[in-house]
Amino acid sequence: MHPPSLPTSVFLLLAACSSAAEPEPPTAPPPAPAPAPPASTYKHQAADYVTCLQPLGPYDAELLASVARGVEALYGFTTWTLEPRPLPDAAWYPPRQRYRADDLLDHLERVVIPGSGCKFIVGFTAEDISTSKPPHVDWGVFGLGSIGGPAAVVSTDRLLPSDKGPNWNRLLGIRTVKVVNHELGHVVGLGHLPGDGCLMNDAKGTIKTVDSETGVLCDHEREAMQRLLNAELPRLELMDWDAVLAEGIEP
Repeated sequence: MHPPSLPTSVFLLLAACSSAAEPEPPTAPPPAPAPAPPASTYKHQAADYVTCLQPLGPYDAELLASVARGVEALYGFTTWTLEPRPLPDAAWYPPRQRYRADDLLDHLERVVIPGSGCKFIVGFTAEDISTSKPPHVDWGVFGLGSIGGPAAVVSTDRLLPSDKGPNWNRLLGIRTVKVVNHELGHVVGLGHLPGDGCLMNDAKGTIKTVDSETGVLCDHEREAMQRLLNAELPRLELMDWDAVLAEGIEP
């Protein structure tokens, strides 16, 4: 006895199922694109802040070149070195035979900055400078900067090492870069801030404070300065003094 024959339609369905191609194995999904870096929340770039170095009277050109590299390394500011100018007679203080820093700031703001394209300016001289610091009518200083800008002035006279040993030029260069960057901190808008080894410590008239500074901004100083500038600054853990002072670098 033969089994009942299947309907033709069922046979065709079974044939179609048995002859269908095997499904391809699932492929892995493409890798997700890397997330875009977060957009900067700052309006400006550090390079937008043109900082001019103005030689006044006698000065060391190689030392000033180190200063320019030090400013660019720490702050990322665009740095211009202007043509030398004489020290203004109006800033001379005959009783102590030196120049008044406040008058030099006034000269830089009124005479040099207008039309120069400089956002900030630092006068640079080898002559001794001074300011009034109660109870002292005339107090010798390393430098002086206007809080909130636009001008500062730095003298190398009091930064010279008393003992000119084999590395005295290097020590002078490091001190000078630190003092210029400290005064620029005032020009941006920072006052003196506490912190061991931090750049914006008050030197209080002693070179030991300058020598103890690392030469870079502590975190709280950097954050405060970024808010004032509305710009992100380089994040330095250490200053590359060999590069800044151009030591061991082929010309």
